[in-house]
Amino acid sequence: MSIYDEIPEESIYSDNMPTVISEHIRDDELTEDEIKRYWKRAVKYIEGYTGLERERLEKLPDMVQALLAIVADMHDNRQLSVDKSYINQLVASVLDMYRENLV
Repeated sequence: MSIYDEIPEESIYSDNMPTVISEHIRDDELTEDEIKRYWKRAVKYIEGYTGLERERLEKLPDMVQALLAIVADMHDNRQLSVDKSYINQLVASVLDMYRENLV
């Protein structure tokens, strides 16, 4: 078994993402609605940061790892947004590989 066996193969739009997020965060007090809000905000952040359309993002399974890191940061900081002055280096490196809007 390699480290890559543990990477989810879903896209960031997969209906299974709330379960993946819940397992990643491991907070029993977090409601399904809260998880879905984190998920939607993280997806919007990824779309805005990269400038990629859904069709393209669905084909990039490594975006799931970026999404999980974004959601974990939002949950740790108890906010539904990403602080623009700080971006997780894992997230930045993954998103920068695919970024098309360099404005």
